[in-house]
Amino acid sequence: NKLAMISLYPNPAQEQLTVQLETSATTVGKITLVNSLGKIVLSYQPSTDEREVILNTSALSNGMYTCIWTDTKSGINITKKIVINK
Repeated sequence: NKLAMISLYPNPAQEQLTVQLETSATTVGKITLVNSLGKIVLSYQPSTDEREVILNTSALSNGMYTCIWTDTKSGINITKKIVINK
């Protein structure tokens, strides 16, 4: 079972953030964006065949966020930092 990889761009982001998922065909997971206070500000569950997700970040304030990919089968989390700067 191959571990999922995620790529985020652009970083810093403004109006939208692209999350590219490099996962096996059977991977099921969830993308969560968390602000610096630990509050979930955005959550999305892609379909199993979705490999690129565009998140609308226009409503988010400037600052540092953590993007978390959670593999719902294994429970493994992959985290990456993202900056919102408008």
